[in-house]
Amino acid sequence: MKLTIVAAVFVALLLPGGAGAAAPWSEPESSPASAGAGSATVEFASNGAAILSQGRAVSFSSPEGSFGSTTRLPSGFFAFADRSSMAVEPGAKFFAVGLHTYGRDSYSVARLRGGAGHVGALKRVGPASAARYAFASNARGDAALLTQVSQRAKKRSTRRAIYIQVRRAGGELGQPIRVAGGGRPASLAVAINARRQVLIVWARDRQIVARQLSPSRHLTPARLIGRFQPDVVLSAGIADSGRAVIAWAGGFAGESPAPTSGAYFVAVAPPAGKFTTSQLDVVSGTSHGVGLSNVLIRATGDDRLTLAWTGQQGDRAVVKVADIASAGRSAAQVISPLDADSLLVDFVGGAGEAVALYDRAEDTGKVIGAERFALDAAVRAPGAAAFGEPEEIAGFGSPLGADVAVDPTSGRAIATWIDFGGGKRTLMITARPPAA
Repeated sequence: MKLTIVAAVFVALLLPGGAGAAAPWSEPESSPASAGAGSATVEFASNGAAILSQGRAVSFSSPEGSFGSTTRLPSGFFAFADRSSMAVEPGAKFFAVGLHTYGRDSYSVARLRGGAGHVGALKRVGPASAARYAFASNARGDAALLTQVSQRAKKRSTRRAIYIQVRRAGGELGQPIRVAGGGRPASLAVAINARRQVLIVWARDRQIVARQLSPSRHLTPARLIGRFQPDVVLSAGIADSGRAVIAWAGGFAGESPAPTSGAYFVAVAPPAGKFTTSQLDVVSGTSHGVGLSNVLIRATGDDRLTLAWTGQQGDRAVVKVADIASAGRSAAQVISPLDADSLLVDFVGGAGEAVALYDRAEDTGKVIGAERFALDAAVRAPGAAAFGEPEEIAGFGSPLGADVAVDPTSGRAIATWIDFGGGKRTLMITARPPAA
């Protein structure tokens, strides 16, 4: 990877009105990607410092500055490809959680801490023999880690039990707190707000169950939220007010490898209140075989959470959004074109803005996996009631592993992805000025 190119690219993106900065997104800039990079992610700290990661390489920038030298990551550690697995603090310090593989069939849940010019040693986290995990963080850098212990754990009483750990910004994860006993393998979801209130959700035995953890480590009783079909995709979110949202998609039995039809559901609880469940959307299957996806939930206000997902309109797969606040759940808004199949890639908020990133398939009649994709975005400006018109970021090609982030200090959005065109891996970066 040529660091001078990456730094120059980022400086160009930061300069207002620079060459190629056609509204709303700048002309994508490119540089050779790190060896083995399958995705590129960018994250901002609350003070505007940023982290750019791809493959086993990570680089850092000061607020409104360029990325500096690249730091190599330990081999066998997988976290940076998933933006939800990293907490970022001012100074571009990071706390990342992921699976660390070693030996032939051995792995553990581990954390990695570091910052500009320094990456510490890997450290195993979670209870002994933790095998599954979900991780969440807030803008300050506080974090929550939800884990399930392996069936092969030496201590029989912990096998497949579920535990929660909470971290204060700048520190380590606290001691594991048991939230559920043993059972079948579970799907996990967790969320944490600015007050360090934690929403804990798991799904197994066709039941979705939730608990909440207060900043003083008090656990609420387990509550049955709903029931689901054999395949389930689970997510959670909690606003700073304490308003909580759980979303899931349950497919019909027998579909493999992933369900292509079924319903989305959402459960909402007001601050300190009980959950009420309703159907969010239904996908009956499209001609291109686009099916259920994860529902991304982001806090976009002190008492507002916004949901984004891949839904259906007629025979097309489309990207939809809806808000949940004190007035209830808003009607879903379709934010992708109605004449193409689109799939949600990422959804973020910052500086009062909300940005959805999605792939739009070229309509040649092929199945979705054989089509080329364009990379598009939809943006909601601060104070706006709805998202704006679709915005093309990159034309039809192979934009994989895409990510988007919003600088909380300026409102500038940065999108990154790896282009696999021509048999080469190329890092692509583009910027958008603050939405007005």
